Amino acid sequence: MKQELKSLKEKAFTEIISNHNFELSDTTINDIIQCFPNSKGKAKVILNSLMIIKDIWDKAWPTDSSFMDITDRLIAYIEDRLPKDELKDFINKKQTYIQNRIAEGKFQSGYAGMALIRAATEIVNEDYSMKDETDPDRWSSLYIGSLSYNEGAENLEKINPEKNKIFWLNFLEVLDKNEILISNIGNKKPKKDIDIIRRNQEELWKNKESIVSKLDSLVDGYSSKLLNDDYDNLRIEAYILNNGVSFLGYYEKEKIDNKKLFFLNKEIKAKEVFLKIRQEMYDLEPKEGAWFQICLIINKNQQKNIKFFYDKYFNFFDTWRDKTDFYEDLLLYPREEKYIPNWLNDILIYNKSKR
Repeated sequence: MKQELKSLKEKAFTEIISNHNFELSDTTINDIIQCFPNSKGKAKVILNSLMIIKDIWDKAWPTDSSFMDITDRLIAYIEDRLPKDELKDFINKKQTYIQNRIAEGKFQSGYAGMALIRAATEIVNEDYSMKDETDPDRWSSLYIGSLSYNEGAENLEKINPEKNKIFWLNFLEVLDKNEILISNIGNKKPKKDIDIIRRNQEELWKNKESIVSKLDSLVDGYSSKLLNDDYDNLRIEAYILNNGVSFLGYYEKEKIDNKKLFFLNKEIKAKEVFLKIRQEMYDLEPKEGAWFQICLIINKNQQKNIKFFYDKYFNFFDTWRDKTDFYEDLLLYPREEKYIPNWLNDILIYNKSKR
């Protein structure tokens, strides 16, 4: 295999430098990829080849970590740490997300993300063959990636030959790499919990009897049903967007069964109570906006620690079914511009309601 790959690389190099646009033919690309006997080897070639376009994404959207999020999931799948169905569900959501970013008119950077989406499809289906270049829906990940790098994403007639050469020579260079080149793909994942500003609401609620009594009732409900001698602490997290509420519960580091928590929340009307608390706190200081997450920590003595999060991005939001809920939520609970963190602003740009 090594000798065959070496011969193909030499042939490909000659092909690239002999072409006035420094292109590499579909046939040669396919022959090279097929040199790798297993699916993991092929997948690593594709991913390593696409890491050259990460900076293009980051320059357009420095606070949007989608490129690395997709890459991380693909690596987890390749290393058998992520089931195929979970990857497919994640990619389906991200595909719409990336298409919305392309719709902003930033074709070059949008194509960087779309190349990864197409790579995921190829890796899952184990089909890396180049497709009909007259049909964008059938383009390969490498071809889409090349258009991102060579500036031909918006107009195929404006391909930069020199950049095209760099892309395809990079493709040949990474063929000898046995590991995925994570260390060479630029800066670390951007922080999403930035621009956190303390809210007056976080103190004012303590003097509002209606809010205090509602929180006390929730603490009583959770502690009486969930606390026992086996655990010192109980933590309940409620995430709210556009009047939709999702819950997570933990005994220290052990997750509480979702079904058990669901029926308890229904019994104590947790959703309705949390929504009312959120509304009442917002009314205390509307310019500050409404919190997205509340965290209740309760110990055996029913002592409580309550935290509100207005600006922090949680990984839980990656799985939120409809990102337009962020936009709708801001319509319900407007906040002054200084209280809108960068990550939220990015989401709002391309997730406006279609109504």
